[in-house]
Amino acid sequence: NLPFESDMSYSIFISRKSAQSTEEASGYIVQDNLTAPASGKAKIRFTNQVTDAPSVDVKMKGGAAIFSNRAFPYMSDFISVDPAVSYTLEIHETGNSAVKIELPAFNLEANKIYTLYINGLWDGTGGNDALAAHVITNK
Repeated sequence: NLPFESDMSYSIFISRKSAQSTEEASGYIVQDNLTAPASGKAKIRFTNQVTDAPSVDVKMKGGAAIFSNRAFPYMSDFISVDPAVSYTLEIHETGNSAVKIELPAFNLEANKIYTLYINGLWDGTGGNDALAAHVITNK
């Protein structure tokens, strides 16, 4: 039995329990706060679903971190951001200036809500093991 309430929104995240395990999984359920962004703004949150990753920072390309020092399993609250035609986000190991993975440029539209997540393995090289970053439009 899952603890869902009527008229609420939820996200479910499932990840390998460890980098060595392909059969065991862990997961969690998050009740989503999908209240509308402030007028003319967008909202975004971040979740680290990479079990063997160190703590990571999510930065605007060439800019400041918008999420800092986030280890697995981590789910941020939604934050308000300015919409933009083209956002490019980078994932860095906390304290390291080298870009581990860059999310292809994407649009953040005003009045929409997004989830950014990373999955795979930190040093994965292909298939389901490859480190990847994705954006979901929640609303």
